[in-house]
Amino acid sequence: MSDYYPDRWILLKTGDEFKIFGSWCGGYTTGDSWRMNSGIKSVSVDIQNRIDAEQDIWSDYFSPDDTLRGVYKVYGYSGSVYHCPFASYGANIYAYGELLSLIDGTDTLQLSESEALRYMKAMSYNN
Repeated sequence: MSDYYPDRWILLKTGDEFKIFGSWCGGYTTGDSWRMNSGIKSVSVDIQNRIDAEQDIWSDYFSPDDTLRGVYKVYGYSGSVYHCPFASYGANIYAYGELLSLIDGTDTLQLSESEALRYMKAMSYNN
């Protein structure tokens, strides 16, 4: 099982299947990157206000109303877990271009932020 902490994320829908498209911003020595999960098996919510000592992954993540820090923990069919911050919906410009190339000519839809948040909330209540 692998854990992924995307800087930005987008929810995709193909037929009845939902997937996470995560993107990471590169630095001086690395480029931007993206990854898509195998499909969403389940979702939970982690609202712990903690800061990881090695990787400050929690400090800037707030809910849309800026009152609650947290992430959606998205469990994929492959066993991977994507930690998707509440307020980081979207993609960097590189990843968004790649996403458009991937879904062009397919029946895959990019959900709006409000649609994605409704889906995540509903999925987390089902677990």
